[in-house]
Amino acid sequence: MNYLFISVLSLMLMACSEHKQNFPKASSQQTIGLPDNATKLPKTELIHGWPKEKIQSLQRATAKAIGLNNRVSFYDNFATIDGEIISSQKMVVIPSAIFVMGCYDGGKSCFPREDIKSLITINYPFAVSENEVSNAEWALCVKAGFCESNDSITDNADFAVTSISWSEAQAYTRWLSIATGKIYRLLSESEHEHASRAAGTGDLLGNNLDCSSSKHLKTAKSDSCYFNPKDRYKTQPVGQLQPNAFGLKAIHSGRFEWLEDCWHNSIFDNTPKDGSPYKEKDSCKTGLYVARGGNMGGIKRIIRASNRHIGRKNKKFPDVGFRVVREID
Repeated sequence: MNYLFISVLSLMLMACSEHKQNFPKASSQQTIGLPDNATKLPKTELIHGWPKEKIQSLQRATAKAIGLNNRVSFYDNFATIDGEIISSQKMVVIPSAIFVMGCYDGGKSCFPREDIKSLITINYPFAVSENEVSNAEWALCVKAGFCESNDSITDNADFAVTSISWSEAQAYTRWLSIATGKIYRLLSESEHEHASRAAGTGDLLGNNLDCSSSKHLKTAKSDSCYFNPKDRYKTQPVGQLQPNAFGLKAIHSGRFEWLEDCWHNSIFDNTPKDGSPYKEKDSCKTGLYVARGGNMGGIKRIIRASNRHIGRKNKKFPDVGFRVVREID
């Protein structure tokens, strides 16, 4: 076991220091974890249709219960090749909740793959990266020997990494888990929709009143809510757009984002009701997995919170990236 730890530590320290300027300096660490007494966590409630102020109050109460003071986000520290300790991307606390998953508009914009709405209970808090994984973050994984470089990784360190397959995204989460000593993974479908909606029931940028109007999709240029529809396949810096009510950026209008779930055709019949990913063996044998989010196309029907997309796990797409979950234990 000691030899394994030493080998893993060596790989961690190979992380490239040339991108360190894209990460915050190491932050003082608070002890973050589930309280010994589960009753200290806010009660898991049906949040469907809650206003922005109420869902943010729940988020703050959850963050306080797991050890955060006066904030709803945190960083995990890890080592670079030169031994400097830096911080990971900002991780945003998402509270437990009961919510309605699926298309809400009575079929006007629904795709068949979204079908009937389903009641989901996520009875645990978790943390989601504020932004999609960037080229700089991916480069650290490449230098550590866990991830592979590709032609889409440019000198634009703060741009979202794209043309990453589902399998490669899995390699990144394995590396980040080892580097930080915490459990990182992709989001499940229901976690993504919960984090995306933030209790909102509208089509666009869940519970962000400033971005809820479709007028933002009719402009010829990018604005603070959505990218220019003509920029679908162009790389863009992370963190440019307004966050949703939870504080997550571009979860609707950035790239499609790989998720943990194997593909299935029915949210109502197949999606686990407890927040876990769908991993039925026969479905996973097909090698098809789910992606959600935007694609920067600005097409309202595409970037809705309930819209689902399909991709083969080893195939790369120019408009697909990913963000990560950090489990809280």
